[in-house]
Amino acid sequence: MILAHVGLVLPFDALIEDLYDVMFERHPYLRALFPESMAFQRTHLARMFDYLVDRLDRPEEIAATFARLGRDHRKLGVRPAHYQAFEDALCEALRRRGGVRWTAAAEDAWLRMLRFAVAAMVDGADAALTEPPYWSATVVDHRLPLPDTAVIRVRPHEPYAYAAGQFAAVESPLVEQAWRAYRLVSTPGPDGEVEFHVRATGAGGVNDALVFRTGVGDVVRLGPPRVGSEPGIGQVAGDRGAGASMAGR
Repeated sequence: MILAHVGLVLPFDALIEDLYDVMFERHPYLRALFPESMAFQRTHLARMFDYLVDRLDRPEEIAATFARLGRDHRKLGVRPAHYQAFEDALCEALRRRGGVRWTAAAEDAWLRMLRFAVAAMVDGADAALTEPPYWSATVVDHRLPLPDTAVIRVRPHEPYAYAAGQFAAVESPLVEQAWRAYRLVSTPGPDGEVEFHVRATGAGGVNDALVFRTGVGDVVRLGPPRVGSEPGIGQVAGDRGAGASMAGR
């Protein structure tokens, strides 16, 4: 049913434009939970829709992927009410894009897909309740081996269990509500420190803040470590900031 009607709501970027217009019109307070620039947010959500539509016959894969996203999204403060606001806005956007040919059956199919993904995210978040949603960490070393590249080493304030080669989203207080994922290049040691490398992009986002405006003694936040970026979806956060794709920040 979704595949038979997907042409009515493509391209996804137009659908998502309508979705956020509706959501912020109905719930203005939610706008403050998102970064100032919504460009990456829209791109990320389009990737999520592509991922779901491409894997309708692989529910186990969807469930596993979105459970990991749910765990990672805890740092963003997503609440059940945010998911409901997103769902309502999506339904209105689908009707706008689909026009007179849009059907109740097609909408029900989209809702089943969305609710399946959201349920997996909630399960993933619930399974991680024993760990912090994020870890504050103090910068203990900041070097520029190249003019546009920083080697940053931080010491988490609480135990942070990770493995070399995993990824973690990092938030700088200099760029509000923005997270960027980096590969953790250090090997866990008794000091608990974490090292990652950042290359400036010139876009004024998280990368540039970490490279040019961050120093020893500053505090950043680390998201839960994970094994790489989610296939087909991309990272949970972008350089100019992005939070939960479905709701929250």
